[in-house]
Amino acid sequence: MPGHWVYPSCTGEGYVNPMRIMWIYDGKTPASSPPALAMQAVSRLQLPAAVADTSPQASSLTVNVPTWLWVDAAMWHALTATATAGPVSATATATPYEVLWELGDGSRITCHGPGTPWSASAAANDPSGCSYTYSQSSANQPQGTYTITTTVYWHVTWTSKGAPGGGDLGLIPGPSTQTTVDVQEVHAINRDPSS
Repeated sequence: MPGHWVYPSCTGEGYVNPMRIMWIYDGKTPASSPPALAMQAVSRLQLPAAVADTSPQASSLTVNVPTWLWVDAAMWHALTATATAGPVSATATATPYEVLWELGDGSRITCHGPGTPWSASAAANDPSGCSYTYSQSSANQPQGTYTITTTVYWHVTWTSKGAPGGGDLGLIPGPSTQTTVDVQEVHAINRDPSS
């Protein structure tokens, strides 16, 4: 049958990963081709929005005091979805990879993992944690607050059955969430105890 070889690739966050070479009949990509089914499977993944939290609480952050950041660890697991057409199927697997925190003051940090919820027993320099220290209060911002935007990026791969296929689709962002925080500046007054 007439056709040609194609070398499909998909763009991920910041880089491109090629998929396996495949033969396409009549110059068309049938709906049952593994790459087409892989894209259907990706659209069915239903990546959850991050449930973000801070310590201190969002209403009482302080300049020059580290703010702990984390997302609900219950979402930190792989998700899969499958699309099928006749004897051919493709399964997409998304694994949480990193969390992008946009802090509202122009700063951004990336944490590899969900972060560690603060507790009295947690070490202040816990390497598994994620934190940020504001250098300026939010008093001069609109509504007197900063808005933190949190996005989990998922590493997505796919495999196929019934026909050759599979590959790496790179990093795909899940839905972002926003948290309004009030960053205050605390002033201390030093007095001479003899006065």
